[in-house]
Amino acid sequence: MRRAALLAAISGVLLPLSLIAPSATAVSKAPDGLPKSTQGMGKLPKAAPHSLADVKRLAPNGAEDSAPVISELEYTDRVVTYRDRDSYVYVFVRIQDEEGIQCEFSEEFEEEICSPFAALAGTDPEDGEFYTGTALYRYEGDNHDGYWYGEIPAYPWLAAGNYKLVIGAGDVNDNWSFDDSGVVNLKKNARIAGFNAYPEPINRGDYVTIKGRLQRLAWVDDEAQYVAYGGKEVVIQFRRSGESGWHNLRTVTTKSTGYFSTRIRQTVDGTWRAVFRGTSNYVRVETGGDYVNVR
Repeated sequence: MRRAALLAAISGVLLPLSLIAPSATAVSKAPDGLPKSTQGMGKLPKAAPHSLADVKRLAPNGAEDSAPVISELEYTDRVVTYRDRDSYVYVFVRIQDEEGIQCEFSEEFEEEICSPFAALAGTDPEDGEFYTGTALYRYEGDNHDGYWYGEIPAYPWLAAGNYKLVIGAGDVNDNWSFDDSGVVNLKKNARIAGFNAYPEPINRGDYVTIKGRLQRLAWVDDEAQYVAYGGKEVVIQFRRSGESGWHNLRTVTTKSTGYFSTRIRQTVDGTWRAVFRGTSNYVRVETGGDYVNVR
């Protein structure tokens, strides 16, 4: 598949680097107690590093003159993790090398795995452990001058924050090059469950009750779960029938259980919704609208 076709296939996934959230927390450590085998480093070439410390070992003084040249890097710099669907950091890069890129057949994966890889690492320069990564696959050109593509899994157990994107490649003489200039911001999903505005219909001037429960994605007991998100502000919005804009009518704070509830007098037909504006670690959430008729 040509590069243009690949880009078109995931239209909207690649984002400009200017969208990196500067306020996000930098990640320097994996969750405590997480087994190494679960850290998503599956289809990496056998000789590939597993931390920034390994990068320094393989290329202590930077790339050799004869090492691969990495350029034209494009990638998703924002990704959200979910419980019930997969998320990925998509990577496109050009790699050139006169001697040719190193490749070998993997009995474990029963396919040829070449040295180019992409990984998400902690931002601590002394540690920089790789938390998730993938081998890259050539989709255009050859092993001397080719374009490579990969999908780094963004697992729900990954901590929210900024990760360093590391691209690496080794040639047939085991000379390695690396590019760690990229930054990927990872956020976790949030949701408002059980949103409801009632009673329906309502007498003009009576109070409508709006309620729901704010939840956030967390890694609990070795699985992704939605847990209560307490102490957060939720904005109650209303849109009159026939209008297109929403009006902020009230801001409520969720209880420790994540629940919120409020009563507002309603005099005209319209639709209610709740909005959580998000944080540096969790995404913005808007509920669907709940229409209430006034009689």
